[in-house]
Amino acid sequence: VSIVRDMPDPFASSNQQAFLPPEMAGFSSAMRIAIPLVVSAAATLNILLVRQAAVRGQSTVGAAIRGAIGTMLIVIGTAWWVRKRDDLKRMFKQFMADGRAQTAQQRRMP
Repeated sequence: VSIVRDMPDPFASSNQQAFLPPEMAGFSSAMRIAIPLVVSAAATLNILLVRQAAVRGQSTVGAAIRGAIGTMLIVIGTAWWVRKRDDLKRMFKQFMADGRAQTAQQRRMP
């Protein structure tokens, strides 16, 4: 997840980041840190799930299968995000540009 993230374009207009409210900048920074941690913690959670099943006297095989299914969902979701993130980013930028154009148009009207 951290490797496929793009570095900021040094030639892109930096005014977009200048107008970003601090609340959104903090949220995006938190997400940049949290997403790789959540994805990497999935394997540890599987081990803890099997250990807890053994402590409770439940089926460890069943717990391992449930953990594997959860991990596969995370892997599939991450792979989908890696493949679609550029399209999603493009759609978000278009949405923001349309909103700015709409706001500018409303300000021009008397």
